[in-house]
Amino acid sequence: MNRIRKFFLCNRKSTGAVALLALLVIACSNPIRKLEKDTILQRMASLHSFTGTYGEIGVAQGEQQTRIAAQTSPWVVKAETVSAGPAKGSVLHYAAGTLAIYFPQSHFGIRYRNVPELTAAQQSQWLEAEYDWHIAHYNIRRIPDGKVAGYETKGILYTPNAAFAASPFSFTWEVDVEPNFAFALKTQMKKNDAVKYQIEFKQIDFQKPLAADEKTFRFPAGSTIAEYDLGSRNFTAAAARGTANFALALPNETPNFTLKKIIRVQGFIPAFTLYYENLPYQTYYTQVRDYGLNLAPQRGLTLQGKRSYRVNFSGAFRSVYFLEKGVYHTVVSSRPLSELLEWLETI
Repeated sequence: MNRIRKFFLCNRKSTGAVALLALLVIACSNPIRKLEKDTILQRMASLHSFTGTYGEIGVAQGEQQTRIAAQTSPWVVKAETVSAGPAKGSVLHYAAGTLAIYFPQSHFGIRYRNVPELTAAQQSQWLEAEYDWHIAHYNIRRIPDGKVAGYETKGILYTPNAAFAASPFSFTWEVDVEPNFAFALKTQMKKNDAVKYQIEFKQIDFQKPLAADEKTFRFPAGSTIAEYDLGSRNFTAAAARGTANFALALPNETPNFTLKKIIRVQGFIPAFTLYYENLPYQTYYTQVRDYGLNLAPQRGLTLQGKRSYRVNFSGAFRSVYFLEKGVYHTVVSSRPLSELLEWLETI
């Protein structure tokens, strides 16, 4: 399994990923809870492919709709924005260790090669860690069941417990889960009863083979591509700072964020990705000088801390973007969102 398997299994954000597992703490003894947990994991693993369209509220003006297709053996994910607006036609594609992101409005793309992969054991570790984290930070209860995209769903409410509620980045989550595959079909993120973000599948087919054009992706001719090879040279902090034409930020390392590698983009523009690894968690922190080119559309849920952040959700990963002192910062992590934002607040 790999980071894209996280996306595939958990295209419901981490809250939804453990939604059915969380039901087990409501009224079960420990032996029964473990048996039920194992059953849920088996259901998740039995999902080999799906295709569908989901809408997001809170990331753009109006609802943004995305068409997604994903499969295992081999792992492939393709997501394309299909609704009108500046993001229309944007593509995220993963296959064979290569992740590609394309923005058609500017004919700009980003390609990551040799993406570090997790073993099956590490993937299971991640799911267990997410389960434990949510149990430690939320009060969890059942809410009325529903129906989403034609499927019967189980309703679950996550409310921050007293200790976690003090965090400015704690939110209430309502999740509607399709039980056969433990797949969240609708998730709402709320603050003070107001919906700040929502993702809901409009249509989905489980176990549907991918079409040929969903398995491959090529950047259109004439595209400008920023390419990062995660198997390339590991720069020291001093060497990276000496090469960068901007003030490269190096956040303080913590037990949750341990810097493993600094990679430079290929080409003449000195952009860098800092790779933090605390398996089973991974964090990619990219920084590049602002050249005023507006290569990527500004979209995402806006959250306010010491600075303004834009947040996008990609299954088990969340990406955080901000512009500060003439430098673009993009952070992609499988850590819980609140942990990630609290870490970035220390910069």
